[in-house]
Amino acid sequence: PADVYHVLGGGSLPHLKGIKTVVTFFDLAVEAFPADGKPPEPGKRIADPCTYDLAKRADCLLATGEHTKKDLMRYYGVAPEKIAVIPTGVNTKVFRPRTPAVLRETAARYKLPKRFLMMIGPFDPPRRTNADTMLRAFAGLKREGLTGDCKLVLVGRGAAHLAKLKALAVELGISELLVTPGYADLADLPAIYQLCEAVVHPTSVEGFGFGMEVLACGVPFITSDLPGVVEAVGGAALTVPPAEVEPLAAAVRDILARPELRRTLGERGLARAAGFSYQSVAKRLVALYESLAAPPEKRK
Repeated sequence: PADVYHVLGGGSLPHLKGIKTVVTFFDLAVEAFPADGKPPEPGKRIADPCTYDLAKRADCLLATGEHTKKDLMRYYGVAPEKIAVIPTGVNTKVFRPRTPAVLRETAARYKLPKRFLMMIGPFDPPRRTNADTMLRAFAGLKREGLTGDCKLVLVGRGAAHLAKLKALAVELGISELLVTPGYADLADLPAIYQLCEAVVHPTSVEGFGFGMEVLACGVPFITSDLPGVVEAVGGAALTVPPAEVEPLAAAVRDILARPELRRTLGERGLARAAGFSYQSVAKRLVALYESLAAPPEKRK
């Protein structure tokens, strides 16, 4: 017996009787960016019937941000009162600044350069990170003589697309500035974040939440100006149009040249992430469950 059955978007929702159902939607990229590349038609053309079925059958849709809520209303015609907005949280016990000793040990173990910018995979699909855009921006900064001893580190497992990025680095003349240490354990990510000048993630496809772990480590973050991303970072990061070289190069230029900007962004990030602890998100989830499970006359 259960009162509430909660499934993440992309999961399976059984047909249940007498049990309230909740489905979490992190984003609706499947509709905004359909795989066939055809322009989306809000309310008319459904790219993923399975996701649409989840949205229609569940008693409550949990959107991780206001932008995702608007997309559920726009593409699937979901009534606003059926949607609750609760953001994803960040484990502040894991993602937090590390001691100098831990930083030194991590840098040595992953053979990280003294000064670097960082991107984190997966790098496929390409629009998730737009790493090729970053390579082109970095190549332009090198031609201007602005990279100095700074390198670009791509953290993540080797894959076909990562091989393409390495080939592009050769073509752009920056292969000596590219470092690929491979997969990094979750426990090591906070230190790797903290060691870099900034984490760069100019994504074309992202909902609320990515980058919160970067902010929780007090690290400068450069990301895209997608509504869901801007909503998440709340002014604690530099935002640029995704997949555009010049705006990204300008943001990186500022990060490399202005230590006071890096310090300010780090402080803002820590303050922003503090409001999204697992504990605070869990309280909101429990309140939602209790509201759904309550008798109709007592529901809020």
